[in-house]
Amino acid sequence: MTDKRNVMVGKPKIGGSIFRSPLGIALPTSNSTVLNAGFTGQGYCSDAGVQFSKNTSFNGFTAWGGDEVANAEASVTRAWEFLLIEAMNENVLKTVYGDGSVTTTAATPTTGATYTVIDTGERLPLSQWVFDLAFEEAMRRIVVPMAKITTEDFTITYSDSELVAYPVKLTPYRDKNGAFGYEYSENGIRVIA
Repeated sequence: MTDKRNVMVGKPKIGGSIFRSPLGIALPTSNSTVLNAGFTGQGYCSDAGVQFSKNTSFNGFTAWGGDEVANAEASVTRAWEFLLIEAMNENVLKTVYGDGSVTTTAATPTTGATYTVIDTGERLPLSQWVFDLAFEEAMRRIVVPMAKITTEDFTITYSDSELVAYPVKLTPYRDKNGAFGYEYSENGIRVIA
């Protein structure tokens, strides 16, 4: 039986939909849990949204004569990719350059806040991520308990025709429960395994 309420468009939750924290901050355990203050919003991402990929590679084994007789899993990987477009957002700058590479001077009555980025090639630590989606009455929350930023091609274009944007690729790792992440919605929880 079909049910329109089971259909969802991956729209961002109004007010913020991508959040990052260091490891050890309490993770939400439902789609309605208030996020811990240790999570920082990452602002707008491009209209391409957030892409999730699930990849498994296999090693095939053949017998004498060429028949394939076994196929074993060689690797299991997951990835999240998105393009952050708030180039003047302190949290975004810290995400892509490292917390220690960004210095902020508070706004004054006559000037806005100023940011200094010293790109030292700081190694980015493992972190936790939350993605909040909302469509009509439905809400879905995706929690990634441990991931590393593994962006290989960090190309930024400064031009008249493009937004200054930061590409982010996350490689999640299994947590103590063996899960790469969790999805919470009105219909329950699904473990991403």
